[in-house]
Amino acid sequence: QPLTLGNVQELVRRHLAAGGTALWAADGWLVEGTGDRVRRLLRERDIPAALGGAARFQVANALAAAAAARAVGLSAAQIARGLEGFQANPGRLN
Repeated sequence: QPLTLGNVQELVRRHLAAGGTALWAADGWLVEGTGDRVRRLLRERDIPAALGGAARFQVANALAAAAAARAVGLSAAQIARGLEGFQANPGRLN
């Protein structure tokens, strides 16, 4: 069955309910959930490359980077500091 926003959200809910960890963007924040615990990592607007959150692809890139960083053991604070320095090439946004 093709993935849609609705069934992706359901997959994440089930993953969290099973004790898994997920990262997502909500209300202008990058958020991490594990089981029934949810915490904000940092505001989208604090990621320079995300242009105040308007560059949604950069928010997605930041989420992927945060997930990879968590997988190798970096703390939430280390991830936030790293993403706050995530600059884009202003001419190309890469």
